[in-house]
Formats: sequence, C-alpha cells, structure tokens
Amino acid sequence: TTATGITAAGQNNRNNTFLIDGLSIDDNRNSNIRGTLSLDAVSEFMVLSNSYSAEYGQASGAVINLLTRSGTNQYHGRAFYYHRDDWWDATPGAALLVSPQETKSQLEQQVAGGVVGGPVRRDRIFFFGSTEQTNRDTEQFVTSTVLQVFRPGAAKRLPVTSRSTLAFGRGDINAGASQITVRYRLDRIRETNQTSDSQSVGLIAPERHADVTRFNQDAAVLYNRVVG
Repeated sequence: TTATGITAAGQNNRNNTFLIDGLSIDDNRNSNIRGTLSLDAVSEFMVLSNSYSAEYGQASGAVINLLTRSGTNQYHGRAFYYHRDDWWDATPGAALLVSPQETKSQLEQQVAGGVVGGPVRRDRIFFFGSTEQTNRDTEQFVTSTVLQVFRPGAAKRLPVTSRSTLAFGRGDINAGASQITVRYRLDRIRETNQTSDSQSVGLIAPERHADVTRFNQDAAVLYNRVVG
C-alpha cells in the first residue's frame, strides 16, 4: 500500500508513518513509503491510531508496523507461481473510444517467489529469506481526439510494462536474554509508459507517459535485551 491510501484518526493521509521491525521506511519527499516486502516475509503487523507511546513519532495519523519473519529450529520453505493472461478479460471501455474501435488489450502477468528458513545452530542461530518477482505486460489505448490530426497514423496502442523485484534476508542470534538480528531488504521496480491519465478520457497520448525506475534498499542491525 502507499501512505496516501490510508486515513485514520481524522487526519490527512499524509500524516501516517510506516515501520518495518520498528524502523521507519517513510519517504518524506512525497509522503509515501520507500518500498515494501513480500507478504510471505511478514510475521505480523500492528496498527496504532492514537495514544502513541514515546517510541513513536512523526505521525498524527496511523502508525503501521510490520514485523518480519525469522527462522526456526525446523527447516521450512515454500514456493508459489501465479499467472494471468487476457484470455479471461473483457474488452475495456477505452477500446470503444478509439476510432475505429479496437479489440481487447493484451495483458500477461506472472508472479513467482518463495521463502526458506531454518537453523544454522539449533536454539542459537537462525536464517530466513524471501524473494518475489512480478512481470506485467499490457497495453493502453491512445484516446486523444487530436493526436491523429497532428500525427496521422500514430499508434493507437501503447505497450506498458512493469518489472518488480522484492528480496529479503534475515539472520538471528539468540544469546539468552539478548538477541541480535541482521536483515536486508530490496525493492526494485522498472516501469515503462506509465501515466496517471487512465481515467482522463481524451488526454491519453504517448507524450503524457513516462518511464519510472525505483530502487529502494536498506540494511539494519537490531539488538534486544531483556532486563528482568
């Protein structure tokens, strides 16, 4: 999700903060988040809407904290694959706005990934990793009513692609009352011909599209000690 997609406590949706294992992933330039991680890497999540304790700041809306998974004393793993194509899809409304009218657009999407975890030394040292790759190839119809006037014969279909890679790795050392965690997160996206004009009939033209590249990564070392 994005920071602009959640509202809480009667606040503007720019007033939220997002955390992973208690560490901020906020992008303060545009009130968004600096990437995410695969759902298979999430152990649990916590949502706070008011009465924050002193450990939370920078937010008057919601505080969303994701806790990542760790390895256990048993080796475990899981893999998945999801495929979607345009065989089941109907003709979009935008195809009817093109003159002459077009047939349905191409759409093909694959999502593949998996997780693996286990012990390096039982009861003491553990590892966990996850990865997820999403490839999406589709088209957008050029519905500008004046494009053919200035550029006769311009393409009526514009290819739109997206390549997203998520990777996460974590190691834990359990030393009795103390625990040390080292983790790394990667979120990389490459997109072509992206536009926010999908709902703006008559504005969709190649000149209003742009390519987007986003590369987010972070590493963290966490130390917890229970004093009792």
